[in-house]
Amino acid sequence: MRCRPALPCIALLLLAGCTSFGGGVTTTDAPADTPTVTETTVPPTDATPTPETTTDGPDATTGTATPSNDSSPAADAYPPGVGPDGLTNSTALELANRDALLETGYAAAGTRNLTTEVGTRNTSVRAVVGASGFPHHTVTRQIMNGTLGRETATWANETVGLTRYRGDDPVEYRNRYGPDAPTAAATELGLFTALEGGDWETVAVEGTPDARRLTLRATTPDPTGERPPEATLTGYDGRLVVGENGTIHRANVTVDIEMRGANHTVRFAYGLTATGGATVDRPAWVDERIRDVLNVSVRAAAVDDRFVRVENTGRTAIGPGSEFLLWYGGCGRAAADLERPLAPGEAVYVYVENGTYSDLGFNHTSPSGPAQSISHPSDLIVYPPAGDDERPDPVARADVAEVDATNASASGSAALSVAGGATRLGSAVGC
Repeated sequence: MRCRPALPCIALLLLAGCTSFGGGVTTTDAPADTPTVTETTVPPTDATPTPETTTDGPDATTGTATPSNDSSPAADAYPPGVGPDGLTNSTALELANRDALLETGYAAAGTRNLTTEVGTRNTSVRAVVGASGFPHHTVTRQIMNGTLGRETATWANETVGLTRYRGDDPVEYRNRYGPDAPTAAATELGLFTALEGGDWETVAVEGTPDARRLTLRATTPDPTGERPPEATLTGYDGRLVVGENGTIHRANVTVDIEMRGANHTVRFAYGLTATGGATVDRPAWVDERIRDVLNVSVRAAAVDDRFVRVENTGRTAIGPGSEFLLWYGGCGRAAADLERPLAPGEAVYVYVENGTYSDLGFNHTSPSGPAQSISHPSDLIVYPPAGDDERPDPVARADVAEVDATNASASGSAALSVAGGATRLGSAVGC
């Protein structure tokens, strides 16, 4: 293989998180949240990806594919990052795989298993993605020594995304307007980092020009790869099936690493289960979440770098005494209690009062007041009246969008009016 210089920390990336064994909640009572595909193949429910159904082409498991002389592509017809001699640029292949899959939509499943002297860590990714990236449903789970350490489930359409986190802590939710297209499942697994460690060659080219697939094989580490001085790749075995447009159809890679006197084995298994025409079902927890937060939800937009317009998009009024907390400028924050009810559909303009940096002011009619400049407002969180207890869990939150004064009333409508819920303060901001 002659690809981009292997990352100096390739071994560290492959082993990322390997020391975090133990803890977590047992998986015996952890309900699975498996993305499903309507009118196409359903992603597998076990740990091994099920390849797409095909009547020809190479077999990534048995390795029985043989070159086909009459279908060998011209030099300029190989997938990006791949040539007659094998893998030449893993970055180009990664980008081509992402673009090809997002164009048509797809379903995929993959796992990364790390085995060390102190235990095992399994990361699984299951994804169903519509054409152009929306809607999409992705579930990533980390299981350490048989216990669930973390599960992240995300569902999104073009205008709103919802994420659920499960693990040791109470279940948390995060909502976002204008979500990005998803990261490709193979990238999420770290597969392309693993590919950089092998010395790949093209061993088979099969199929017609409009449906050609190439099989690549690697049985030894790439001798030109750069690695940390404390890490040695002692074994490498991989098989990769690539479409002519760069789509990764199947992959199986095993990497053996000796690092600081300990042996580690990382195994990747990845496969597409459907391409094109994937219909993404909305999981039950999204429907439940929508019902939960529609009663109290807010939408927020920055105006002229000095104000944040907060609209009550829920079904009930936000009562007086509710605390509004605005995060800005990284870890800056300002807060104040709402002095009168905010009715459904009504908006209020909040601002950081001059000279205080931590006190919010309210204007119910227009973006005006003794406001100081707000640097990068990020999160607006609403807490119910605290009473005699400590600050309760929030009832609504919103990412702050950006608009100008002439468009101050346009706060970014969403197909699903979801912008609130019980998100822990620390997880909402990361400070």
